[in-house]
Amino acid sequence: MPAPIASKKISAVAQLVKNEPELLSVIREGEIVAAKLIKRMPRAAYFDLGKAGTGVIYGLEFMNAKETLKKLAAGEEVHAKIVGLDDGNGNITIGSGGALSSGGLADGIEIGRDDARD
Repeated sequence: MPAPIASKKISAVAQLVKNEPELLSVIREGEIVAAKLIKRMPRAAYFDLGKAGTGVIYGLEFMNAKETLKKLAAGEEVHAKIVGLDDGNGNITIGSGGALSSGGLADGIEIGRDDARD
């Protein structure tokens, strides 16, 4: 007679991850995310990336996007491409290949409402 199969016990953490995977959503470089402008400063702009944290655009991307950023009001939502996961200050670097434009996602950040993602 074969031995009975032991039931596998699932830990509480494993069960939580299985039932609610959005709690541990991980962002990756190159991913497009929704971002709300928090504050624009002379050499950087900070964005709320929701659960992912705070995004920042600075340096060459900021200089190339200066005119586009002037049109953005605090709280306005844009689409941003993740360029780096940690800038050394705990922020996520956003932008795209030195370009930031309202022209579309291929150019970096697209200004506009995100009605399709609700």
